[in-house]
Amino acid sequence: MRKAKLLRYTTAFIAISFILIGLDANRFRITQIRLNTESAPYLKQLDGYTFALVSDIHLKNTESAWSKWDSIIKAVNEQDPDYVFLLGDYTAEIYDQAALDEFQTQFISSMAKFEAPTISVLGNHETWNGRDSWIAAFETMNSTVLENEARIGSGLKKLCIIGIGDSYTGFAERPETSCEDLPKVTITHDPSAAFELEGTGLWFAGHTHCGQVSLPWNRSIIAPTSAPDIAHCGYHQGDGISIVTSSGIGNSVLDIRFYAKSQVEIVIIGGGDE
Repeated sequence: MRKAKLLRYTTAFIAISFILIGLDANRFRITQIRLNTESAPYLKQLDGYTFALVSDIHLKNTESAWSKWDSIIKAVNEQDPDYVFLLGDYTAEIYDQAALDEFQTQFISSMAKFEAPTISVLGNHETWNGRDSWIAAFETMNSTVLENEARIGSGLKKLCIIGIGDSYTGFAERPETSCEDLPKVTITHDPSAAFELEGTGLWFAGHTHCGQVSLPWNRSIIAPTSAPDIAHCGYHQGDGISIVTSSGIGNSVLDIRFYAKSQVEIVIIGGGDE
């Protein structure tokens, strides 16, 4: 009897701990990822660079949500990145154009609070909710959004930034690059673009939420992408390519995360003990 009772208590403790640890993923955090420059020549070119990956915010148009967004911007600024990459899905569905116009203005204006240069791409939610108006809003407010094009970054550390359209909604195309002599990174929303376009070098993506509801150790159950499993979450290095897929900040469909952490990744190239 005592052994059976102890077993029940132990099982209950493990189950409760499993659930509580999983639900802790809903707490926002900053996570640092350091990449070893010795593993690839294109990473050696980027030695000393630091990037912030801000993805899948799914920002609700409420006072509390905007306040949290401000605190996230402050947390990113404290990390002192060289560039901030916004990787798409900035809001959930907004079907009223007037409300969308207001949201776009407030959101793009808020990006000026980042102390580092910001470069954006569009996600599937922007495509589904006024793609052309999103592009126009970024351009009107002099904020850089890249759709299958390259741009030289305006930061103190020069950088060729290639922005690829969202593969999930069929807008990913291979651009003509115009800054091949500089260190480069490629940013996109859905990581599948990196494989569809046979990409090379360092890529940053989002979209998957790392499954949003997943198993421990970044093992997604379902991820809305055609990218291989190894690129659903976190860092993967393959033949001629390295990709970091952000877990993202917000939620979609279900307003909950389980083991898939709400976070901004700070990617540090080189430094430390390699």
